[in-house]
Amino acid sequence: RGRLVGVWQDRDYFYKPADEEKQVLYGILEYDLTPSTTISAGISYQRQDGTMWQRGLPTYTDGSQLGLPRDVALTVDWAKREQTIRELFASVEHRFDSDWTLKLSAARQRFDFDYLNLSLGGPIDPVTGSFGTPSAFSEDDGNHSAGVDLSLSGRFDAWGREYKLTMGADWRRSYGKQLRNRIDTAFPEGEIRLDDFPGLDLPAPVRGRAGSGWPAWGGKQQGIYARLDMQATDRMHVIVGGRYGNYRHSETMEEYDEDGNVTYRDTSWRWSENGIFTPYAAVTYDLTPDWTAYASLTEIYKPQGNTFAGPPDNPTQLDPITGRNTVDPNDPARVKGSSSATPWLLAAAVVAALVLLLWIFGGTGTDGTAPVGAPAGGEVAPMGTAPAVGGDTAPATGGELAPAQPDAAPAPAAPLD
Repeated sequence: RGRLVGVWQDRDYFYKPADEEKQVLYGILEYDLTPSTTISAGISYQRQDGTMWQRGLPTYTDGSQLGLPRDVALTVDWAKREQTIRELFASVEHRFDSDWTLKLSAARQRFDFDYLNLSLGGPIDPVTGSFGTPSAFSEDDGNHSAGVDLSLSGRFDAWGREYKLTMGADWRRSYGKQLRNRIDTAFPEGEIRLDDFPGLDLPAPVRGRAGSGWPAWGGKQQGIYARLDMQATDRMHVIVGGRYGNYRHSETMEEYDEDGNVTYRDTSWRWSENGIFTPYAAVTYDLTPDWTAYASLTEIYKPQGNTFAGPPDNPTQLDPITGRNTVDPNDPARVKGSSSATPWLLAAAVVAALVLLLWIFGGTGTDGTAPVGAPAGGEVAPMGTAPAVGGDTAPATGGELAPAQPDAAPAPAAPLD
């Protein structure tokens, strides 16, 4: 069985000058080695190239807004960005019987992103509308990641009740890069003013080699996890789980001469944390056949050993962020289900779906990078999933590895029909 998806998109934006060309290729193959064993493998490729506004708006010197028309952007036609995402993924799944499944998943992703921006000063003199002298800025960024997950899931009966168990082990690696390029500009003398936009004509800068940056920063993590769903009564389920893992982080900072030779290297930013356990517990109760109340408790653990406080000559490493996230069953938002008002709920679902489609295929932020309201953190979609056709996919560039929930595992592509 197989599936192949190809997309080409050429679009203009509501502000000028801005455009983007996108190519997407996604393919997956599945093969049944035996009636109980299935293997799958696939690729995903996405490239975006365009001129977009990637900066914010300055204000006047008195703090008031510029009040620019919606179609005016403070950018030029050579301020471009290029983004490429390549991904390989594979899985092997063996079904012992109708209740138990063993699954091995692996994925590797490479995300490369480089851009060239026009840099304008601020704030702006409300009388002259002057930005001051312009400059340019360019970086080569990205993230390379890989992950492997082995899990066993199934169900069994005990003491007259049904239990569902998932357990496994995973390994993940994610390293980002951020290199700041040298820029040679030949801008004419003089200041830039608001009324120069749109249509500002400036000669394109020449990008040289990287002058400094972080060629590799990120970390690795490995751990084991488990989750047990117990049917306590006919109406109540109790879910417990947790993850036990180790984390290691490292950063390399370098400086280069004009020929690309390394003139300075700092690899002192290294730390690790071992034996981290993050438990999870939840209770669900079926109030009626259509409505369920639930409550949960999750331990939070976020390493931040790469952040320091205090004087530069004697900094102190910050402790991890810890805490608990609870869900109160008395909160009305924690009761879910359906009622006799099914047609109205269906109509609301259709409206929500249409809004979501518009959000995915049409709405973008002023920088053109993601739909308005999308998370700004650049989280990677589950490995092996089909690529987004509209909007932008924004893999993480920082390589930060947050503790996973008990059931958080690299997700391969959905099985083919």
